[in-house]
Amino acid sequence: IGCCGADGPMDYLHLYKPLPTECRDTVTGNAFFHGCVEELSWFLEARSGWLAGLALSLCMLH
Repeated sequence: IGCCGADGPMDYLHLYKPLPTECRDTVTGNAFFHGCVEELSWFLEARSGWLAGLALSLCMLH
């Protein structure tokens, strides 16, 4: 997905833990800047119309 921690890579650094390899780009080795909560929000926001339509269709079929 390209995310790290809930709010970003600082989640790990505040706990004095090393960044997991999953928090780094496999090509450049740079840490991902955005947290996974933010990435998931963007993912769902981009598909909210489709999800609402699907939910409405399922309700009407029920």
